[in-house]
Amino acid sequence: HLLSLARLLERAGVKARPEIARGWVDGQEVMDALHISQRTLQTLRDNRIIGYSRFNRKFYYKAEEVARLLPLMGHCRTVTDQV
Repeated sequence: HLLSLARLLERAGVKARPEIARGWVDGQEVMDALHISQRTLQTLRDNRIIGYSRFNRKFYYKAEEVARLLPLMGHCRTVTDQV
């Protein structure tokens, strides 16, 4: 199960950095993987769609949360977004 999660995240370009606790990624990595803006990420947090932790004024997300949202975000794309 963890191996398939690692492959899914790798394909999305999400890699946990060594300086961050294993299994956590920062907001920029989430935005890059999900192809969303900073404001959309904030909305996902505000609506409790994605869990997070905050450390030194920076948000961090569990890699599992990102993996869970990958298929959902693909369905939310418009034709223009997919070009």
